[in-house]
Amino acid sequence: AQAVAIHCYEFYFAIVEQTRETSALPEYATTHQLEQMYCHVEDALLAIDFLDHKSHTYWMRNIRQFLGKIRLSAKEANIVRGICRKFLWFQNKRSLDVHKELEKQ
Repeated sequence: AQAVAIHCYEFYFAIVEQTRETSALPEYATTHQLEQMYCHVEDALLAIDFLDHKSHTYWMRNIRQFLGKIRLSAKEANIVRGICRKFLWFQNKRSLDVHKELEKQ
C-alpha cells in the first residue's frame, strides 16, 4: 500500500512539473523594445502619409494607447517592427523608382 502511495505521489509531481514547463509565460516586450516599435510605427505611418505632420503626436498617443491595451510579447513587438521596416523599405524603393523614371524623361 505504501509503494502504491509513493508511485501515485511521484506520478502527481511528474504531471505537475510537466504542466509548469508547457505553460510557461511569454516573454513580454520591455519598455525599450516597445519604444523602438512605436518609433518604427510612427516612421512607417508618416512615410505612407497616414499621419499628418501637424497632428501626428496626437494620433501616435492614441496608437500607443491602442497597442498598450494588449500586453505584447517581445516576439509580437518584433513582428510589428518587421512589418513597419518592410513598409519603409517599399516606400524608399518606390521613391527611388519614381526618381529614376523622372531622370529618364
